[in-house]
Amino acid sequence: MKAYLTKWVPPRDDFLPTITEHEKALFQQHGEWQADLREQRLIVAHGPVIDPAGSYGVALWEIADDADIAALTADLTDASALEAVAERLRTGAAIDILVNNAGSTLPGGVVGADLAAMDRLLRLNVTAPTMLASVAATGMAARGAGAIVNIASALAFIPDLFPASIPRPSPTC
Repeated sequence: MKAYLTKWVPPRDDFLPTITEHEKALFQQHGEWQADLREQRLIVAHGPVIDPAGSYGVALWEIADDADIAALTADLTDASALEAVAERLRTGAAIDILVNNAGSTLPGGVVGADLAAMDRLLRLNVTAPTMLASVAATGMAARGAGAIVNIASALAFIPDLFPASIPRPSPTC
């Protein structure tokens, strides 16, 4: 068996002392998912590490010797880097699970935003995960198995933190 240690870094330095009820509920769901993986014997152990220098989460994965985990790192706003990742998905070893976890936001929101920055944001948050999911899904469909996990920012659940940056529908729209 092979072993992998993964680390989860919280979204802010004061995350644990300032965690919201909504975030607690999300972490409850995450804990249940990891408990299910532990029952499947994919995760050996998981949990928080309370460190004065900054707390974080860890999970120890154990997988069969004939399986592997690969992390691909690329600037997905760069067309050639995106194509290189897509080509790896098309021609490399079969991908059983694709995890799309890239994402960003526009400082200050969309009102008066720099259009080049908005284009980069859309390439990262929309274009790249959609294209990579399409390429991976093609191979998965041909094999009859696979999964795609799209990880969205927690900001999607708490837009009121940035009320001026997000246009709201109104009766006059």
